Amino acid sequence: MQASEVFLTFYKKALYFGGRLEWLVRQVVISPKQSTHKQFANS
Repeated sequence: MQASEVFLTFYKKALYFGGRLEWLVRQVVISPKQSTHKQFANS
């Protein structure tokens, strides 16, 4: 394998895992914010 091929596969994996990480962070960060807003609105 050439260096460019190794870099490309690594780059694609990094993009994929980065997207998964971003999605996980959004689930953790946004969900509590929405629930607290709803609680404030209800009270």
